Amino acid sequence: MMFGLLTCLFLWPCSFFCKEVPVPIHHFVSDTSPYKGHKNCHWEKWKLSNGLSLLLIHDIRLGASECYFGLSVPAGAVDDPSYAPGTAHLLAHLIGDTFGPELDFEIGLHSTLFKLRSEWEPFSSDLSRFLSLIHHDSFCPFDPTGKMPALHEIEAERHFSSQQDAFHLWSTLLNQLQITQDRNSYGFENVVADNLQRASQLRQWFDCYYTAEESSCIVSTPKPLSEVRNVILEILSGMRQKTMRRPKREIWKCNKSAFLFLEMQKGTRSLSCIWPFLEKEFSEKQHPLYLLTTVMEGLTLQLRDLKWATSCQAHLEPLGYQLPTLFCIRIDLTEKGVQRWEGILSLIDQFLSQAAQLKNEEIEALFSELKKEESEQILTDFPWSIEKMLKAFAKEPLQTFPLFAVSPLQLDSHRYRASIQQLLDGHRIVLLGTNLSEWQTIQKLSCLQAPKKDKGNPHNRFFFPNKPTISHLSRQPLEYSTCPRKDQK
Repeated sequence: MMFGLLTCLFLWPCSFFCKEVPVPIHHFVSDTSPYKGHKNCHWEKWKLSNGLSLLLIHDIRLGASECYFGLSVPAGAVDDPSYAPGTAHLLAHLIGDTFGPELDFEIGLHSTLFKLRSEWEPFSSDLSRFLSLIHHDSFCPFDPTGKMPALHEIEAERHFSSQQDAFHLWSTLLNQLQITQDRNSYGFENVVADNLQRASQLRQWFDCYYTAEESSCIVSTPKPLSEVRNVILEILSGMRQKTMRRPKREIWKCNKSAFLFLEMQKGTRSLSCIWPFLEKEFSEKQHPLYLLTTVMEGLTLQLRDLKWATSCQAHLEPLGYQLPTLFCIRIDLTEKGVQRWEGILSLIDQFLSQAAQLKNEEIEALFSELKKEESEQILTDFPWSIEKMLKAFAKEPLQTFPLFAVSPLQLDSHRYRASIQQLLDGHRIVLLGTNLSEWQTIQKLSCLQAPKKDKGNPHNRFFFPNKPTISHLSRQPLEYSTCPRKDQK
């Protein structure tokens, strides 16, 4: 009897995995819409048992049979394998070719976004095919036994994109952070003679990253939510789940600050300051630095008054799995501002120093103003496009999506100040982009100084209430280097 019991215990794991596992219950999150006054739109948020975050939208303003699907997959340019840069871009194009012109897509650093327009009559079949991207199914965006379609055309298009200034800036930054290597060509070029091997590598990467886990889906239709919900759950019940198997990365570290000159071709003049830091879980709207991104107007007006810049923006950019989150300040420079880039860095330090020393009541006042602006935006800017919601979804957990989820309970004044001080004390990457002749002129001058810090000078004051100007803080020394354009012949 004991032997039989031991035998049953030994065989139990095998029998467990061989039999069909009961599908866990899907988790309902919320049906509370933040868009008060918009009675023609309702939604539901669900966390499905396969890990997919689902947003259902009932929008009666759509045509009687008009439907839209959106999908955000946690696989972007930073996830390209080292042996094949450009994999995320290539695969998205192959998927687009398979679906046809009805499918729009956008490849980001940490995610790829898809949008599909459909009609209600083929709703079920179109949605089934769309969701098969992230499930074990018969869908395959390429033929492993045949030639890769339009590979050279896709490569030519990506090469054209790589010549743009924005691509040059981001690729240089990622190389400096030692996250990616040369991103200007496809690694699959080296195995053109072996289509089967190349397709096998693509399929392996596709199966590892294109899963329901950590993906987000938006379905917008003019039909009642209950009707749409039942169709989706029926479709998902017949699909086999894939498990995400992303390769492990080494623990990322930033050991030094650096300054890099970037040669720009399209008349771009910009100064970018990037602070990388690690976050276990990222929620853009709940992060303490999100408040800082909304109060850059004071710095912008000061730079415009000095005629050094035309605009100044800040944002948070997560790079994904086991990679840092970036706090980025980008300034569009004037010709005079290019020559004063060191002075601008000093002003940025002063701005951050003042922000780190705000009192609790001042932070609460800024937060109240942010809430007011968001409330007004909700009334005027709704409905969001599928593309905009997908981008927000890629940076925000389902529970706190969208803007209305910025909560006073999540705002910790001490954490806010500590996060800014972490920027001031940490390493940063400075990228100055302009044409080569302007940079050579700057090098010849070699006597640049930051503006004098006169307390009576209005140019040295920001729009934080009752805060004196803080002197320039000592920082980690910058390591200088020049990054000319690789696409020059």
